[in-house]
Amino acid sequence: MSSKYRGSTEHADRMLRIRGTGPTASVIGSWNRGLRVEIPDAAPVPRHDEARYDAQSAVVVFRRESTLTTVYGLDAEHLTNIHGVAVAAAVDAQFGTSYRSRIDATNLEEVNR
Repeated sequence: MSSKYRGSTEHADRMLRIRGTGPTASVIGSWNRGLRVEIPDAAPVPRHDEARYDAQSAVVVFRRESTLTTVYGLDAEHLTNIHGVAVAAAVDAQFGTSYRSRIDATNLEEVNR
């Protein structure tokens, strides 16, 4: 498991501010606190090299090569498309959480793939 990275993208920083909960100071902080989550290859999630779940912030941070690229929030208001639902499903399966049970179907959007 690689923990070396150059930093985070502006996109990841913005997504953490929008989607994170709790006292999250930075994407790097969530990454460092996070536990590795295995996203199944068949899951409809954009390409990445590693994902980590930060329970304190209720987010999953994604790394591609040496950059933290994006953040998925796991609270119900942030689970609005198939990507977020797939990430929540992986976290629920591996950590015994229940993020998917709180999804509001009226918030789900179409995703162009």
